[in-house]
Amino acid sequence: MKWNYPLKTVRITQRFGENSQVYKRFGLAGHNGVDFGCATGTALYAPCSMTIKVIGDQGNEGYGRYVRTWTTDGYELTFGHLLSVNPEVKVGTVLAQKTIFAYTDNTGFSTGPHLHFGVRKLTSTHEIDNYNNGYKGAINPLPFFMDDNEAVETLDPEHVAAIKWVSENHIMNIVDANTLGEPMSRKDLALVVHRLYKLIKNV
Repeated sequence: MKWNYPLKTVRITQRFGENSQVYKRFGLAGHNGVDFGCATGTALYAPCSMTIKVIGDQGNEGYGRYVRTWTTDGYELTFGHLLSVNPEVKVGTVLAQKTIFAYTDNTGFSTGPHLHFGVRKLTSTHEIDNYNNGYKGAINPLPFFMDDNEAVETLDPEHVAAIKWVSENHIMNIVDANTLGEPMSRKDLALVVHRLYKLIKNV
């Protein structure tokens, strides 16, 4: 079964398996999901029919505010670094595909607003399949998504660093992820500002 992307505007800022040095502290061989860059408060859509299993909050660690679900085709999905979950969504709630159920943020172990999306295969007894694969059972989510009519953009590391820097220093408020695609996009403006800062500081 193919899934929809959980965000309307899809921009990948970190792929599965990347940055092994960062995730070694968590006992992982690399990044255990896919990160989608987005503004704080961006609506999160159910990529498929799924049942809410956990609504949690790890504070300043891990996924921060997160939701974990089970799909009808035997997968566990994790949505991390959230702002909030819709009040009507509870453990046991069954969500139809494309239902808005939460909003993104920068909570937990995170350096900028984004959605962490993780996938693990479940066994017939709902245990994590292949848990010792180096990613605690997580697998690459990208092959599960439908690409038809989806504009997927991978941001280069310099753009990612610039967007994080202007956000953390309150220089620019990227309030709507859709504005990142405008002719003089905010991601490019952030890049220019960041480059000027480094030039002035000679860093």
